[in-house]
Amino acid sequence: MSQEHLHICSHYQLVFGLRWFPLLGASTTQQARVLSKQYRARASVVIGRHFMCVGLSQKELGQKTTRISAAVCFAYLFPRGVHAAIYQLAEQLYWLVVVHEGTPVRQGDVLFHTLDQAQQRVHEFKSHYTTLVLQGETLSIQALLPLINPRLRAKAQLKPIRQRSWAWATACVIGIGGLYWSYTPRVSVAAIEPPVVIVDPYTTYWQQQARPVSNHHALQALLYYWQQLPLSLARWELSTSTCQIQTSAWNCTHEFKPAAETATVMDFKQEYPQHWRLTQADLQHIQTQDTVSFTVTGGRAWHDMHTHQQQFLAQLQRLKPAFQSMVLKDPVVYGKAAVERARTQADPNATFPQPVPIFEQALHLKGPLRSVALLLDFDERFYWEKASLTVNKKAKASLKHSVLQAQLHGVTYVRN
Repeated sequence: MSQEHLHICSHYQLVFGLRWFPLLGASTTQQARVLSKQYRARASVVIGRHFMCVGLSQKELGQKTTRISAAVCFAYLFPRGVHAAIYQLAEQLYWLVVVHEGTPVRQGDVLFHTLDQAQQRVHEFKSHYTTLVLQGETLSIQALLPLINPRLRAKAQLKPIRQRSWAWATACVIGIGGLYWSYTPRVSVAAIEPPVVIVDPYTTYWQQQARPVSNHHALQALLYYWQQLPLSLARWELSTSTCQIQTSAWNCTHEFKPAAETATVMDFKQEYPQHWRLTQADLQHIQTQDTVSFTVTGGRAWHDMHTHQQQFLAQLQRLKPAFQSMVLKDPVVYGKAAVERARTQADPNATFPQPVPIFEQALHLKGPLRSVALLLDFDERFYWEKASLTVNKKAKASLKHSVLQAQLHGVTYVRN
């Protein structure tokens, strides 16, 4: 069932069952105009948070009529994640709405005669969006109306599309076109039209980055290195060891401070490992650099959202008592700005599919060095990018504190 339905309110009309299409690239206004003409729409509304899309209506819009999209109103209530709901509009009329990151999805603003049909469509959406949250079934539209404030109505309001009624000009063009067609050799359209290239901008950007695979092999190599690291050399004591991923190795910087007034740089030079690089030295501070290599296998990979939530987050929660602090940042779209630039510079004949972004989620950990070994069980889940070791001999040993305290920064990738 694809017809539109109007719900009359005191100052406006609420419309259900619009046709939604994604708008990709910079020329969103032109794309919306072309789609409106192609589907002979009488009114439209454009919405977008992370992604832009246009909703088309086939119903005529009067000059003094304020008509707003119910799907847009619902979308603004859920700016993050994938959400759906089934509203009962009449005895045999049900409305299914599905939004992704605050934007209605295609076929996500649909009317059905029965509840079973709507539930079946929800089941189909769950196979594509594993994290879909169903807010309820057979909800009353009266519960949505109080949430539609004037500011939201302005964003969800449909705009009329101007229709040009030059019938005589159209007839002339058709007549001339018919004469031209009758005297023109037939040429295959397939031979003229350029091929359509399907582009997934997120996968393309992912492949172009080729970031180092710093998984559990990298962490294991760093732990072994830190365990062998000398804490004192010639009356100089290790203060911090800061490491950062570069290609297939850790680039580490060690800082030493004098433990006694008799400590000299010459004594330190006689005892420090020869493969270290001495970068800075004075009476109060010595800095050296070293490289820690590790085994690289395969490439970075993203994980399914369902597995990420059901398994990874639960496992991470169990390890929390072993660390002084554990901060899991909110997911962000990986390479969003670069992807938008790629769309604007893409081949005009290229067609972008429904966007399925790759999300990057960062993790910051702080705790005893002995607790870091627990993270080796995550295998390919995390990619470590920064790490630091701090030596504090005055610290009192406990579950979350020790003389050797480590800080780690890693990222994981998730895609629906």
